Amino acid sequence: MPTAWVMIYGYKSRLQDSTSFARLNDLASSLRVVLRYLLGFGEQRCLILIRHSLSSLLIKEALI
Repeated sequence: MPTAWVMIYGYKSRLQDSTSFARLNDLASSLRVVLRYLLGFGEQRCLILIRHSLSSLLIKEALI
């Protein structure tokens, strides 16, 4: 797919006994900002989200 954009979106998830304060909604808001930026170029492109584990909930929350 020569016209595809490949992006890795990383985030810090909360681990057991972690002092992290980021919640799912906070992480989803950050992802939403990135998606709006990417989709703001005005080009018609397909968006394929590949997820694993917590990312499923993160993507769902971002798209809601």
